Amino acid sequence: MLGFYHVQMARYATNLVEKMFSYVKGAGEYTHASSKYPEDDELRAWYLNCTMDCMRNAGVPIENFLMAATGLRDSVPKMQKIWAVSELAMGGRDQKIQANLDRADELMRRVAGKTLTLEDPVPL
Repeated sequence: MLGFYHVQMARYATNLVEKMFSYVKGAGEYTHASSKYPEDDELRAWYLNCTMDCMRNAGVPIENFLMAATGLRDSVPKMQKIWAVSELAMGGRDQKIQANLDRADELMRRVAGKTLTLEDPVPL
């Protein structure tokens, strides 16, 4: 709930610094919320996905984004065993998760190709 609050604050912020800090706070809250669920729970994967959305919008370093992607990548197969068919899944959960994982893969390729560094902000 706190992550959602910070995302909404960011969406309506007119000051760009406030917007960035709200997304950073949202990422922290979503990360904290994800840790409260078992590894195979749907909400653990979903909150990690929300973390990555916030990180992307905040422009955090690529290294941090990739660490969140690793956690999400690890939890998705475990979650799928139980939650393959759920209300959240029917609402496009898997496509949204895959979009973030694809983004992480793209960033890893660009870092490997030396067009970005791990310290660079995640490009929008």
